[in-house]
Amino acid sequence: MSELDVDESRLHQGAASQAPALYSLQSHNVTPRHLIIETDTSCSPAVIESIPMMPKFRTDIASLPIEMLLHILKLYYLYFWDDPPNGTVKDLQWWLILNVCSTWRQLVLDTPFFWQKIWSHWHPEIVNLLEMRSKPYSLTIRRSPLGGPGFGDQNYDVEGNATARLLTTHMDRIRSLDIEWLETLWLADVNTHEKMYNLISRCVADAAFPKLTEVFLGSCTYYRAKRSMKLNAPKLKFLILQELVLDSTSYPYLANLTSLRLRTANLTAEDIIPLVEACPRLEYCNIRTEQKTTHHVLPEPQPLPTHRVPLRALEYLNISGLQWLSLARTLDHLEICPTANINLKLPPAERHGDHPQDVFRETITPFIPSYDSLEISGHAIMLRNSARPGSLAFNSDDSDHSVLASLSEKLTYFSFLMLASISRLSVLQR
Repeated sequence: MSELDVDESRLHQGAASQAPALYSLQSHNVTPRHLIIETDTSCSPAVIESIPMMPKFRTDIASLPIEMLLHILKLYYLYFWDDPPNGTVKDLQWWLILNVCSTWRQLVLDTPFFWQKIWSHWHPEIVNLLEMRSKPYSLTIRRSPLGGPGFGDQNYDVEGNATARLLTTHMDRIRSLDIEWLETLWLADVNTHEKMYNLISRCVADAAFPKLTEVFLGSCTYYRAKRSMKLNAPKLKFLILQELVLDSTSYPYLANLTSLRLRTANLTAEDIIPLVEACPRLEYCNIRTEQKTTHHVLPEPQPLPTHRVPLRALEYLNISGLQWLSLARTLDHLEICPTANINLKLPPAERHGDHPQDVFRETITPFIPSYDSLEISGHAIMLRNSARPGSLAFNSDDSDHSVLASLSEKLTYFSFLMLASISRLSVLQR
């Protein structure tokens, strides 16, 4: 347990050098309540016993109600949670509150909140401790894609075995998953990370997660390969996928999904339409893609459903980087609530195939009757309705091949017939 040892003499020397030895925070109308400091705790796990207590001191914070004190301790804990520490006693900064006094120590030990989030790359004894203290409550499992000798951090889960064990052992109580892996030519052992993907994919596919509500699955990849993964989580509400698509066998479990973020290369309408159709309660949808095929050559379009997919609960839709024709097909198959805010980030104009003006007209014409205000400026076109919420925005990139780069060109995109419902037109040169 050398990684878990704490240099007690150094800590005590540092505390003893502070004068005076007793601290008091004065507060009006508050009677100070002295805290009894335990030098020998009854906490059984050796990991926690190795954390020394500080010298005795007095503080009026002891007079706070337990609810308020617990709230403060939780804020302190959350301050350190988002950063993936190495997972040793020295690196888990929030554990310092265990040093202060027996009241704080016992309050933290008895509160499941402090033990329900586990990074899989931590030292195994730290992971085991949190597993034990979190029972039988829900768990959040996270895995950092970094760590290991190449990054200067300790990582006990380079091959994903710890993550796989946590998934299979606690599938019944996992509430949140945040798992990333790295695939890059910069790493010497690329096969290790390929195995990691296969391992996690099998673990997730073979498991049922009855309490899982939040998922982030992603590859920090430089291959830009589009891979699929199965997921059985009937209570899922928030889903983020990076360089992945969901296997179609998972669609029946998306009935409760309200938030979807998809960031994957080479997406097409065939990837998007069936996915959102499986999410009748979808409120937030953010789709970002980038075409990595040679010379912008897209695969032959596959048949899509003849009916339109109703998205009645949708409040926000962003689609970025989808090729023109695929974007037109996607929007043509979606029945979007008119009060939704729609943002479309357009890719550079293709140098081959249909002229973008034609596709733009085909894309935007069905939406125009729902709006009465048109604003054209810089690299954007905005449609709004003065009588209700909701908007439609076309934003282009800043490249020389942007389809919206020329203000005068944008004006030619609209015919008088198209603008019959528009009562307010603004053209801003900026």
